[in-house]
Amino acid sequence: MGFSFDEKAISRVHLIGTVLVVGCLVLGLGFFFVRQITAEAEDAIRALEVQELQKSQDLLVQQVETAKGFLTTLRLQTEEVLKHEIREQVDEAHALAQAIYDQEKGRRSEEDIKRLITEALRPLRFFDGKGYFFIDGMDGSCVLLPIGPSREGSSLLNNRDDTGHYIMRGLIEAARKPVGEGYSRYRWYAPGDPEKMAAKIAYVRHFAPFDWLIGTGQYVAEVEDRLKVSALDRIRLFRFGRDASGYIVVIDDRERILVSPSRPWNEGKTVSDLEPEQRNAARPIVEQGRKGDGFIRYDWAREGGSGAVSTKLSYVSRLEDWNWTLAAGVYLDEISVKSDERRAALARSIEDKRKLTLAALAIGLGVALAAGIFFSRLVARLVARYKLDLTHQNDQLRRSARDLFLINSIVDSSAELAFLADGEWNLIYANPFALEKLGWSLDQMSGRRLDAIADSLAVPAADGDRHSWRFEAALPTHDGRALPVEVLARDLLHEGVLYHVALARDITERQRWEADLCAKTAQLEHSNADLEQFAYVASHDLREPLRMVSSYLSLLERRYGQLLDSDGLEFLGFAKDGAQRLDRLVLDLLEFSRIDRRGSPLAPMPVRPAVDVAARNLSVAMAEGGATLVLEDALDRAVVLGDSGQITRLLQNLIGNAIKYRSDGRPPRIVIGCRRDGACWELSVSDNGIGIEPQYFERIFGIFQRLHTRDRFEGTGIGLAIAKKIVERHGGRIWVDSRPGEGSSFHFTLPAAAA
Repeated sequence: MGFSFDEKAISRVHLIGTVLVVGCLVLGLGFFFVRQITAEAEDAIRALEVQELQKSQDLLVQQVETAKGFLTTLRLQTEEVLKHEIREQVDEAHALAQAIYDQEKGRRSEEDIKRLITEALRPLRFFDGKGYFFIDGMDGSCVLLPIGPSREGSSLLNNRDDTGHYIMRGLIEAARKPVGEGYSRYRWYAPGDPEKMAAKIAYVRHFAPFDWLIGTGQYVAEVEDRLKVSALDRIRLFRFGRDASGYIVVIDDRERILVSPSRPWNEGKTVSDLEPEQRNAARPIVEQGRKGDGFIRYDWAREGGSGAVSTKLSYVSRLEDWNWTLAAGVYLDEISVKSDERRAALARSIEDKRKLTLAALAIGLGVALAAGIFFSRLVARLVARYKLDLTHQNDQLRRSARDLFLINSIVDSSAELAFLADGEWNLIYANPFALEKLGWSLDQMSGRRLDAIADSLAVPAADGDRHSWRFEAALPTHDGRALPVEVLARDLLHEGVLYHVALARDITERQRWEADLCAKTAQLEHSNADLEQFAYVASHDLREPLRMVSSYLSLLERRYGQLLDSDGLEFLGFAKDGAQRLDRLVLDLLEFSRIDRRGSPLAPMPVRPAVDVAARNLSVAMAEGGATLVLEDALDRAVVLGDSGQITRLLQNLIGNAIKYRSDGRPPRIVIGCRRDGACWELSVSDNGIGIEPQYFERIFGIFQRLHTRDRFEGTGIGLAIAKKIVERHGGRIWVDSRPGEGSSFHFTLPAAAA
């Protein structure tokens, strides 16, 4: 039995088959994908919960360990800070003694000179009045002891501390060491407690003319206590986690709470003094700290105790050096919120997939039906379109041939060296300019390997993507020279075959210019370094005769003041004042020269702590002037690339000027603000003081430039010059806007730290 089909029957069979195949395929794929997406989403949620918990634990460990690292670094600085402070004092005392000796040698007897030196050092005090200088003979005899003058003249050679260490013998041994190494550690009676000794470090220098040692000391605990207070202030500012709600709690070994950002009123209390629910949370922290590092869970109320109680996961670690326990925590319900959000998103995704599957089924069936109906008509149209496409392709081929001819002409007439090579860098083509510069013919170069370019690509510098490089190389010429070039090389893939294209530019002249520029830059840097060294040495050496002048003026006033009339005393006062002002000028010049030479490396730093330190340093002046300081909220977000010590000095200079140049008719009001300006932060210090005339806007930033007489406003006129130099060291600029009688606003920019 035979079957016959005409064109219409074939079309109907094709239509029915297409509809059935497409319908089954869409239904099957839709069911499979929905099942697969559902299973993957459930697995993803479970993995997310584990991942979020692990991420939270890692975050807590990271925050606590970061805080511990900061505290350890700060603690290790204790002895270095102490040694630096006492060495500065002893160096100045030694310089004073040497100056008196050099001045009076040959004019007075040795006994008179000794008396002058001891009396010059006896009244000097430092370290908040606790520091003093002592002088001992290298034989152990006491020459100067301001806190125990009755012991002067006696031998202290056998004095020992509570560990049996011979104090004086240790000082004598230290004095024999080179300058800068004469440190001695011992124990001495603690301030305010004559029965108990505490660790102390002294620095001494040998004074050769009289075989003396001159020195001073400082208690280690006093410096360490200052650093602990500073450390706790910094820990209070630590924030992390969602909405910066995470913080660090610190408890000491006596169970006293040192830092509690969420309950600041608890700081200073012991765990036993807390309310029951807070004590129940703090007690596990203390116990875990005694056991060692680890995680704990406890219930804790949000929002300072007024919010809902939630379970909190905390990481506890012990800082053995200071016997502190540190803890940081995060609420577990924050992790649950993310999981719930993912489950809701999963339900919506499944529903959307179902709708999409039905829509795809309907569209597929419709497309299949339409395709079957119009198939025969489309064939005729496709044939006609195919003929039209052939005509269009021929036109495109003619245009491509024209473009290829023009491009080839451009390459042949280019003033750049152009090369085309195969995948092994064997030359296929070089333009006429390349042949001319290298002295080869195309026949001589064809098939040769471009070794200079290929070898330079062994360690390429990526430019744009991984198939393009820019570098410098030296191409060999026919006469044996090496032609320096800058090369732009690119990989091309045509029909699965790799080719290399290289464009090279002769950089002989550029290299000559660069060498000349480097030489001139080195000369300029050397000249600048010489100028800075000259300013530093000149300023430093000027202070020694100034100290001598001040010392002798003080001796004249003390010994012969009763012999002078009122004019003589007034003239002596003018001389002392002039010496002190000149000393301040020299100190300011010395500090000005140190800005570039002794600045710390620039590092990311928040601006707000520097503002707080500057404000604390000026708290007495602000209180005396009745000043009000207003800080804009944007300061909390500003993080710059800077030297924290110099930024603090910059802010302190500008705030101090706002207090000094205040208007007589109103109390000073100082506003510190900032805003982001591209890659920089622009900060401003504004006041309501006496203001500045516009013609002085540039002059005020010059060194030793003053707009007022000294009897009205004291100072040396270098503060704004220091401020300008600090800003310029950070790559910024500083300027002022002002209206006389209304106030001034100083603006400066600092580079923003990378996010």
